[in-house]
Order: sequence, then C-alpha cells, then structure tokens
Amino acid sequence: MAAAYHLPNHHLGQSTIVFTTIEDPLWRLTAKEYAYSRLTKITEGCKRLPSVVTVCREFRELRRLFGFLADRCPRLRLRDLTDDAVLDAYLHHRVDAGNFKPENHVQERGRVKWFLTLLFRTRESLTFDRLVRLPWDGRTSQDVAGRRPSENTTQRIPPQVLAPYLRGALFYVRVASKDVLAALAEQQRIRLPMGKPTNSTRTRLDAFIERRRGEGRGMPARPADINLPRGHCTGSDGGVNRKLVAQLARISYASVDLPANVELLRQAAAELGLEEGGMDTEISIDEETGRPWRPRFHSKSLLNEVRTLLAACYVVTVYLSGMRDSEAQSLKPGCHFTEPSADGVIERHKVRGTVFKGRQPTGDEDSWVVIEPVAQAVTVLESLTDCDKLFYRHGFRHSKEGIASTINDLLNVFADRLAGARPHDPIPLVDGKKWRFTTRQFRRTVAWHIGHQPFGVVAGKIQYKHVKVAMFEGYAKARELHQTGEYPQVASSRRRLDRLQRYYELAS
Repeated sequence: MAAAYHLPNHHLGQSTIVFTTIEDPLWRLTAKEYAYSRLTKITEGCKRLPSVVTVCREFRELRRLFGFLADRCPRLRLRDLTDDAVLDAYLHHRVDAGNFKPENHVQERGRVKWFLTLLFRTRESLTFDRLVRLPWDGRTSQDVAGRRPSENTTQRIPPQVLAPYLRGALFYVRVASKDVLAALAEQQRIRLPMGKPTNSTRTRLDAFIERRRGEGRGMPARPADINLPRGHCTGSDGGVNRKLVAQLARISYASVDLPANVELLRQAAAELGLEEGGMDTEISIDEETGRPWRPRFHSKSLLNEVRTLLAACYVVTVYLSGMRDSEAQSLKPGCHFTEPSADGVIERHKVRGTVFKGRQPTGDEDSWVVIEPVAQAVTVLESLTDCDKLFYRHGFRHSKEGIASTINDLLNVFADRLAGARPHDPIPLVDGKKWRFTTRQFRRTVAWHIGHQPFGVVAGKIQYKHVKVAMFEGYAKARELHQTGEYPQVASSRRRLDRLQRYYELAS
C-alpha cells in the first residue's frame, strides 16, 4: 500500500500486508475484507480513516488472534466466540505472558481490547466469519484493561543522564564532525581510480614507507574486526592493513600482496611500529582532556563514526527544536534558512519541514524557530547526505532509505560510543542499568522543562504545533498544585489535564 504511505519515520515494509501468512483460506479472506473495510469506511467510534500503517498493525493483531485460535482452540471460528473466556485467555497470552514491561501491560491490554471492538464494528463487511457478540459486552477499556497511570507513560530522561548525552552530541556536531567530514573526503580521494602509474610499485611503496618514517608515524595497523580476503595470511605482514597501504600509496592491492612487498611491509612494521587507524586525517584535540578525541580513522571506524555523527545530529535537532520523530525525519537538504526578527535586530535560524500529526496524510509544510546548534547540525547533515533526506542509513545496502524505526537502536549505540570517545564524561546508570533511549523521550523531556519555566506555556504552544495549549498549561498548573500539596502528581494526559484545569479554576 505504498501509494498511501507518507510517514518518513516508517519503513515501506510497515505499509505492506502479506496475506499469505494466514494459512486458513477463510480467515485469509476475512483479513482482506477487514483491511478493505478499514481503508474505505469510517468505522463507528473513529473520526477519520486510519493510516495504512495503522491498518497494517491491526492486520498483525488479527493474524495473532487467528494463530491463537488455531493453536489453542482448533476448529473455533470468530462467530463461535459467544463468551469472554477465550478473549480473556487471548488477552493474557498476548500481553501478560508476552514481552511487554509490567508498566505497559495496561496500555497494551487497552489496545488489544480496542482492536477487538473494531473487529466487531466491521462485522457487516465480513462475509464468511465475524464476531457476532460485542467483546466484554461493551465494557470500557478501563474496565477490561485496568486504570491507566495518570502520569504520561513516556519516561523523561533523567537530568544526570541527559547532561553528558547532550554534551557528547554537541561535541560531535561542533568538533568531531570536522574530522569525520575530512576523513570522508580523504577516503573518497584515495578510492579514485589510480590511472597509469608513472613509476614502479616498489618505488611507490618505498616512498610511502619513507614518508611515514619522516613523519614519525607507524604503519597502518590492521583492525582486529576487519574482514580479510580469503587466503589472507595474517602473520607474514606484521599486522599491517595492506588494503589501506595500497590506497594511500596509490598502488594496486594485488601488487601489495606479492611476497616481496609483504616482506617489505613486515620489516617496516618491525622498524616503525603500527599506528591504529592509519589514515592521514588528523584528529582534533578535545579541549576538556588536551588529547585527540580518538585514534586515526580506517574505513570501518569511519563508517561507525559517520553513524555516530548522524545520531548526534538527530539528538541535537529533536531535543533543541522539540520536533517529533516524523517531523525531524522529513527534513531535506536546504531546509535551514534565516530571517530577521520583527524589529530587525536579531537574525533568527529556522528550519522548514513537514507536520503530520492531525494533518492530511501527506502532512503540511511548517517551520520551526531554532537555535544555532540545530542550524550547525543541519549543516553537518547536508555535508553527509547525497540524497533528498537529511537522515538516511549510511553504509547499508539500500543506503538511500531513511533511518526510519532504526533510530532508537542508533540512539543507544551512540550512548555506547560516547563511553569510548568521552570517557571523562560518562553517562551514569539508572537503577543499575543503562538508560534505554527512545525518540519520544526527547520531546517529552523538553516539554516538561518548558512547562516549568516562565512563559513556557506560550513557548510550548508556538514551538510544538499543539492545537490546544492545555498540555503546557497542565504542566505548569500541576507543578504549582504539586508544590502546595493540593495535587499529588504531575499529570500529563489530556483528560486529566482538563480535570486539573477545572479544579484550578474553581480553586482560584
């Protein structure tokens, strides 16, 4: 269903339904009819047609239900579910016995209950099998799943975790990015076709070794995790990265692999030693430590640092602008621009992107006022990309594809890499465990902080594209009531905020 697929933070595979994964032909037809009904008719209780991603997610839930019935209750059809015992068992199997965290059980049970309600409400569109009885006699999700916690279930990043994480991201954007971009330019240069050589291979190899000797540098060391060609003998060359030597010396790899040249490399390594990385790009000094922030690059470490820099740019962009994940991943080269303020005194940085939440399927173009670090991150991303996306997957087979849902893994890999690049500024453990970063946490964290600052309500309304200002008013008012002891928790759900607002007005 890619024709109706527009969200940049989802893979195309998430808008694909493979009906053949359902073996039973009648249930396969039921799944097709359900998907068609959801895509073409507004279901009772819904305000609009769902997105194709939502329908794909509902299909996967329907497939799980069919699989459960086939395994636990053979020959039982949807029309036979005339009591709630089987549905209760499915709910327990799906959520309580699943891999969900205990704090998410209520939310997931509510989602499953809502799906079964939708399945009942689309019964008129289903030909051969359908739910003939409203699950749980129409009881609310709260009655079936339990009361949801009043606090927003998206966790705020603890300050002691966020501080070194954000400092590391800013370091990559401001300092490390220069080295990574310079190394990419060097890599592109040494990978260019060599053309017809003007002197012999041995002459070039001798000149390369002599240059290393004059610079006081060792021979490029072969990384421990590098993929070696078949039949490559690792001991005869003294641990030298032959491929990189061939590229730097501008000679063919086949000629470097000759026995006489391999012996020459071994002797050079014994005399000069080995240098980690080996590329010529110099590494910047970290002002906090007075030392280079990492060893020199080789091809694999450079690719890892490109992905690390991509994650750093993402962190700076979403946290310091307040964008949602889909909005950040909609950014394209050239999205940054500057405009003078109304009084003409200040030159403001802005980025242009697309807002999807609550808008038409293709989204609406909008702009954000941002600060200079975000503008720097966008500039770095423009230097990294060679397609129409700022955030795309570097070094993968389909490299023009966006990072999409892989960003959560990338954010946590970035935290691990900071431990090696910035050991003097470690990210502490939380309850003895590493903090698990997700994209939602950044907006949740900065929204809470903005709601706790003077004029934060106004800033939140303008910056975060909320139709209503209730969320930010609720943050501020909940904080006031919490401090006076009149309200025990800082609420954030829309319904609880409405109650809180009415309570505040009565109290005033």
